[in-house]
Amino acid sequence: MEKSKVVSITDALPTVSIGKGGKKNEYVMVHERVKHFRELFPKGSILTELISSDDPLEIICKATIVNDGTIYGVGHASELKGDGFINKTSALENAETSAVGRALGNIGIGINLGFASADEIVNATAKQEEKVDLSKEAIAKARKYLEDAHAKDADALREAFYALHEKMQDKLRDVANELRSSKG
Repeated sequence: MEKSKVVSITDALPTVSIGKGGKKNEYVMVHERVKHFRELFPKGSILTELISSDDPLEIICKATIVNDGTIYGVGHASELKGDGFINKTSALENAETSAVGRALGNIGIGINLGFASADEIVNATAKQEEKVDLSKEAIAKARKYLEDAHAKDADALREAFYALHEKMQDKLRDVANELRSSKG
């Protein structure tokens, strides 16, 4: 299939608006990309695999787009278990879907403005607008939260740390490392 045909058809794929206020982006959902891929390449395959990580909370997936034995594109994605609403229960599925979306984007399907997943756009927009309390009281409360988790075990400490906001993580990174080293 000609690349120009893929691009012209891709421009007509349904999109959703993601973001808030004046910062909305049009995004082609991954299921629409997959449907379009199946229309273009009825005998094509999307192969996914779980890639191991040294971090037990990190999920890394790889997606490979294949047609007639030829690899057309590859995409990778990683997610942290428990990071955000979706990853509390579905980090593996989220990483796999993101990897598929990236692989399809790499062959030109569904990339109107870029390669970011819908969750990445929503999370980035929310983090830019989010205000985090980094007062002494909030830091003391977060430290107590980590100390309580540390009393359980190292995995509980890690999960508690990643449940904190990124800005709070930065403030408490030294505290968490201190607690982890004192356990052993």
